[in-house]
Amino acid sequence: MSGPLTAAQANRRFYEQVAATYDAAEHCVIDPRLRQRLRLALESALALAPGRAVLDACGGSGHASGLLAELGVPTVLVDVSAEMVARWRARAGPEVEAHVEEIESFLAADPRRWDLIVFSSALHHLQDPRAVLERAVARLTPGGVLLTVFDPPLTDALGRWLRRLDAVLYSLAVHPRAFAGWVAVKLRRRAQPANDEHWLGRLAEVHAVAGLDDEALREVIERLGAEVISHQRTFDARLRPIGRLQRRLGRPSAFSLLVRARRTAATVREATS
Repeated sequence: MSGPLTAAQANRRFYEQVAATYDAAEHCVIDPRLRQRLRLALESALALAPGRAVLDACGGSGHASGLLAELGVPTVLVDVSAEMVARWRARAGPEVEAHVEEIESFLAADPRRWDLIVFSSALHHLQDPRAVLERAVARLTPGGVLLTVFDPPLTDALGRWLRRLDAVLYSLAVHPRAFAGWVAVKLRRRAQPANDEHWLGRLAEVHAVAGLDDEALREVIERLGAEVISHQRTFDARLRPIGRLQRRLGRPSAFSLLVRARRTAATVREATS
């Protein structure tokens, strides 16, 4: 394929390669602190949601959906990676509803409205997270809830350096083979081949280092008539010393938003037209 890969294309190719090991290696999946944080966030969202129609957007192998299942709430999972969706189906059984599709396309085409939409470690993988959030808010039921967790906020040069340092040291300590691959990528000066896992990972997590402007995303949500119930920034570095340094220097590594629709579905549609 000629031309640069889109974020969606990079995610498809990247997770073709890492899906089999994702659940045993991804920090927000294996860290008990973060798993508990996600569970509590989901419980808070469910307490506000007017019903139990739940969409796990960019749900991957079903980390959030699995926790929701433990809480007795079935989900519809959508992800761009066929391999990650297959892993969720293998865990949850053939009766689960899951779709291999880009989330923006799904939200545009599927007529259903949702009492809860969850984006867990997802927005920083999207080419245009603002457009996706606009569509997601438009698909909420009146009083419906949207939750985003584990996305990095916009940061400066120092914050970016700390995120890179955290990733490098974590790879060196926990995944030395991945660290060796990262070094190989840094040493190469030519355009990276389309099957290079580390290059694809950088493209897939398109906003992971620089972060997302969470204040601007909040403004978009509020312009659409939704209420931001909670907006938090946390210091969730892979390595705790880096997290403590981020806290001391005031460079958070993640943000979360808990949002509730206040207008009728018709009014939200008008706001996005």
